[in-house]
Amino acid sequence: MERVFELTVDQLDLESASYGRGPKSGLDEALRIAQLQLDVERTCNRELKERNMILEANKPKQAKKDVPPELLAYESEIKTLAKKYGVITELFFPRTPTTDAISQAHPVSAPPFSTADRYATVLTEELCLVAELDASLPDHLCRIRNTNSFHDMFSQAMQSGRSDILYKLWDNVEEIFGLPKAHFTPSFARLEIPEIVQMLGVKNVGTPNQKFTMWFPFLFKNMRVDMRKPFMNWEPLGQILKAALWGKMSLAKGFVRRGGPKTNGRKWQVSAVTPGAIAWAATIVGGL
Repeated sequence: MERVFELTVDQLDLESASYGRGPKSGLDEALRIAQLQLDVERTCNRELKERNMILEANKPKQAKKDVPPELLAYESEIKTLAKKYGVITELFFPRTPTTDAISQAHPVSAPPFSTADRYATVLTEELCLVAELDASLPDHLCRIRNTNSFHDMFSQAMQSGRSDILYKLWDNVEEIFGLPKAHFTPSFARLEIPEIVQMLGVKNVGTPNQKFTMWFPFLFKNMRVDMRKPFMNWEPLGQILKAALWGKMSLAKGFVRRGGPKTNGRKWQVSAVTPGAIAWAATIVGGL
C-alpha cells in the first residue's frame, strides 16, 4: 500500500526555518521531498505487486470445483510437465480450430512430428501438435488429455511456470546481456541506451517515424539480420537457457554443480537442446 505523506503548517514553518528561506520556498522544498519519497514508494509498490502476482499464480488452490478427482490426483505431475513443455517444446498450449484434434482421444493419427511433413497442411500441423504433446505425457495422462479440465490445468500451469522463469531471468538480466540491471526495469527509458536500440533494431528513435524491425538484430551474429542464419548469436541465448534450466549459479564462469536443490534441468532430465527451446529463448528476449 502506498504511504501518504502529510505535512502540517508547523512542520512547513520548521522546514522553512531550517533552510533559512521564506514560507513559500520551504513549502516548495517540502513538496519536492514528499514527491521524491512518493516516487520511491510507488516503485517499491509496483515491484511488490509483481512479486505477489507470481506468488498468487503458484499458490495452491484450496477449492477446485468441477475438477475430476483423477485429475487432482495428478496435479503436481501435470504442473511439472506443463512447465517443461512450455520451455522445451511449445510456447503455448495447442490450439486446433480446424481439426479439433486436441479434443480427440489418444492416440491421434498424424505423420511423424519430427519431420517437415508436419507443416504440409494446416490439418497435419494441428494433428502433429497434439501428437507431440502426447509424446511428452505418460500414458495415464494421455488418457485424459482430451478433457477440458486437463486443458485448463495444463495451460494455466504453463502460464504460471513461464512467469516464474521470467522473473528469475529478469533477476539475473545483467549476466545475460552484460548491461546494468536498472536498464531493464519497467520505468527505465530503454531507447535512450544505444546498445539496447541496436539490440532491438529500432529505427528513427524519438521521431514520428520510429519503428521496430520485424526481427531483433540481437538474434543474429554481429547484430546483422541474415535470415539464412537465424539465432547465430548463440551466447546470450545459451545464457537464457542455462539460467532457466540450471539456475542462476550456472551463469558464473567455471561453474561446476555440486549438489544443491534440484533445478528444472534435473527435474525434466534434459540432455539436449531442442528446436523448441531455442525458439523459446529467442522469443522470451522480448519479455525481458
